[in-house]
Amino acid sequence: MGCPRKSLRPFNRTTLLEHAIHDAEQLAPAGIVVTTDYRLDELPEAAHPYWEERPAHLCGHDTPMTLVLKLVSRSMYPMDTILLMQPNCYHPERVKLARRVLRERAAGTSVRYPDFWHPAYAIGGKMPKTRQSLEPAYRPDGLLYRVRVGSLLLIHPFEGTYVPVEGTVNVDTEQDWFRLQGRYGGEPHDGLGV
Repeated sequence: MGCPRKSLRPFNRTTLLEHAIHDAEQLAPAGIVVTTDYRLDELPEAAHPYWEERPAHLCGHDTPMTLVLKLVSRSMYPMDTILLMQPNCYHPERVKLARRVLRERAAGTSVRYPDFWHPAYAIGGKMPKTRQSLEPAYRPDGLLYRVRVGSLLLIHPFEGTYVPVEGTVNVDTEQDWFRLQGRYGGEPHDGLGV
């Protein structure tokens, strides 16, 4: 089961969407776009100046983000850069990490696999003697993705290096929501949406 209206739930005196907008504003970009399947009247006031309506065919739960970014980038140049900040993915140091991703021209941030999930245990062949001897492994999270507009024509536009980071909470389920609150604070929530 998912986490209904997760981006609009109150978290530390504001919503996850407003946290993302505030973080984006601190980067002083050429532009900010908020596009979602919510109606404008459902969104907090902070989103109104940046809101861009998303067509119904791009509002499905299985819509590839690259299609949404192609829509957003239609008036941009191929060499322009988009930094995608998904509100349901939270880290208190997102602005600092975003500056690093932009400076290092990395594809995005990463989250460390817990040792017991380490991919070496899922790959055939010689197994490590102990998990402690394994190098850290990372997988992409949803916190930040950097992509050049011209790369959106590629099948995998986000491929490239990643900046390793721990502590990201990606809210997809109610359990994730409670994990976010437990790790970074936030008001109790009954799970019924806003």
